[in-house]
Amino acid sequence: MKIICGVNGLSEAGRLAPYADELYFGVSFVENHRKWYPWQNLRTLGEAAELVSLAHGAGRKVLFAANELYPRASFSRDMRNIEKVLALGPDGVIARDMNLLGRLKRNGYGGEVCLSSTAICFNSETLDLFSGLGVSSVVLPQHLKAAEWRRVLRRRPGTRFEVFFYPDCYCPNMDGLCVYHDVNRTPEPRNCWKPYFLGGKKEFMRKPPIRERYLEFYRMARLGAERVKIARDAGVGERIRTAVFVRELADRIKKGTGASEFLRSVELDIWNGRKS
Repeated sequence: MKIICGVNGLSEAGRLAPYADELYFGVSFVENHRKWYPWQNLRTLGEAAELVSLAHGAGRKVLFAANELYPRASFSRDMRNIEKVLALGPDGVIARDMNLLGRLKRNGYGGEVCLSSTAICFNSETLDLFSGLGVSSVVLPQHLKAAEWRRVLRRRPGTRFEVFFYPDCYCPNMDGLCVYHDVNRTPEPRNCWKPYFLGGKKEFMRKPPIRERYLEFYRMARLGAERVKIARDAGVGERIRTAVFVRELADRIKKGTGASEFLRSVELDIWNGRKS
């Protein structure tokens, strides 16, 4: 499995490149799925150009995240900004907007087109639709299990697919449909982390147990996930530790480690203070 790591700036890219096979980034002047967090996007076209050059100089592919919906009123402006970034030479674009995908295809865009997990692609017919728009790889949404994806991917054996590292990054809601970020404007707008009250009892939105998330990562790797993605959210030191840990886990799976032994080794690592 190749490791793809999100980067938020040039210094991060230099530190992360030795630990990742590919990098990805967003910019503040093109909405992406970290639009709520200005520090997770490059600020200028010049920074983006330097990052692309740095990644290629380190022998790493780099993709540009333009994975939101772009309304008709601003589409022409958004498309101009997207084309400016693509002209810098990133190896591909991560997208979900059908108008954007259609425009890229009509313009003969030759880079990789990766379908974002925010596109809510949950069945083979949807994958067929997006593949017809030039998509060659897909980030699988977290809310279908490997057993369910096996049936979907059987229809398109040539499509490359990747997954987020579930133990490290897992949203309780479906990412592309979730509006919890927009409920209020705060410095840390993760409203899904906040409690709600049901029958007078405090509740929280629940995620699958960490043990199950490790097992699902194992199943996705065995299913044939070619790439595993580490999100932009954490500090650079934590992303490096996660990348090293993911590489170790992927090597264990590649050697044929069984599910029970894999989980046992992971639990021992966590018990011994490893950061996942």
